[in-house]
Amino acid sequence: MALSSSVLSANLLAQWLNVNATDIATGATNFANAYSAYAASAMDFSGDPLTMGNTALIISTLSTLTNNETYASAASKFEQAIQAYWSGATFATLIPAAGMASEVSSIVTAPPTTGIISAALLSVFSTPSNDKSSSATNIANALHSGISSIVVTIIGVTPPPASAPITIPGSIS
Repeated sequence: MALSSSVLSANLLAQWLNVNATDIATGATNFANAYSAYAASAMDFSGDPLTMGNTALIISTLSTLTNNETYASAASKFEQAIQAYWSGATFATLIPAAGMASEVSSIVTAPPTTGIISAALLSVFSTPSNDKSSSATNIANALHSGISSIVVTIIGVTPPPASAPITIPGSIS
């Protein structure tokens, strides 16, 4: 299943925006759980599912937010949190058919490009809405906008007689 901004929107609404967090750390945890549930459906370009992103780094990054953040600063911290989640994220490795190259690793080698998510979030944060559903949709679209810039690198080896490892960069979906 490919990543979907509508799934992220529903997750954000149910697990973050409709939950009254008592403090920033709880809010960060709720957001991280909503984002991780969305990211769980990610696949690398060979169709392998995500096995590990870094939810703890989302929480630690967003826990540094204060009530006095500017829109730009908050957007930047959210972008940093999403970049941290994807940095080094891993995907399952394909078990190949006989005679095919086998995957040794599938790792995110380039998280979302700096500036994509923060620019989109700045637009959302600077025009707040009282409608939580609209807010969830707008935030989800902003966060999802950075997905196309993620690069995952698959390293594989060919069957005997083995040659040098094969390195193939590609995108996620």
